[in-house]
Amino acid sequence: MLAFDTERLRVRPWTPEDAEDAFRIYGDPEVARWLSGEPVASLAAMRQRLDDRRASDQELMSRGYGGWALELRATARVVGAVILKPLPPELSDIEIGWHVARDCWGNGYAVEGIRPLIDHAFLVLGLERLHAVLYPDNLRSRRVCEKLGMEDLGMTDAYYGKNLAHYGLERPR
Repeated sequence: MLAFDTERLRVRPWTPEDAEDAFRIYGDPEVARWLSGEPVASLAAMRQRLDDRRASDQELMSRGYGGWALELRATARVVGAVILKPLPPELSDIEIGWHVARDCWGNGYAVEGIRPLIDHAFLVLGLERLHAVLYPDNLRSRRVCEKLGMEDLGMTDAYYGKNLAHYGLERPR
């Protein structure tokens, strides 16, 4: 399974022990509003969601895709997640994404954690293009896209049944 270290982060698969940190992230209404969902209601619900996610990610991870925890190397605290997965409905476009705990916004963890995943997508998986979709008023994630060198492709309603800002990144030549 894919795992790697950056200067400050360890990017690794989620474990059952991550439930409290994950609940701090996904139970926060301010984080959940950018992820097109309701906040996770309880720690028990978060544990169940992690179990379900690990089970469903097995096939994706066997192909080099999935979702990974962003852990601070200095403290072993999970401060977010990065994803690399097929976008619905056709599953032919590949999405990169990031989720960061609100108390960690502005620290550069999203950019630091996603850059090696972009390298993995292009160099190991041989992908030609990556996509990021986000709510148009999510200015923090728009800045992450810009820092990653992603092109603003305008608005799209092709994914998730919502009108979203669409960014793309071509494989370097």
